Amino acid sequence: MNDNIYLLAVLLLAAGVTFLIRAVPLLLGSRFVQSHPWMRSLGDFLPLSVMVILVLAGLMDAASQRMDLGFAGLVSIAVVVLVQWIRRSPLLSIFAGAALYVAYANGASPAVF
Repeated sequence: MNDNIYLLAVLLLAAGVTFLIRAVPLLLGSRFVQSHPWMRSLGDFLPLSVMVILVLAGLMDAASQRMDLGFAGLVSIAVVVLVQWIRRSPLLSIFAGAALYVAYANGASPAVF
């Protein structure tokens, strides 16, 4: 078999399986998701837990590269929480925390903190 045809077949098969895995929840319909209490509780809990894991992984990675970035990450998280608590705007709070972190990581003065 030609190598290019084999690679194309493998790529199409992987894409098809990935599409089916992602499409199955939509094909089952929202009736199953809304009617099952375990699925509803998972839908409420999972997004927050994924975000916490991503934030902690990012902080650990940043702190392992530069010790001062761990502090900047903690301050940025505090800013996100504070802005979210005051303004109730996820976009604004994420932007404020990210801007503060990026400014510090790219050489802003520590006096900002």
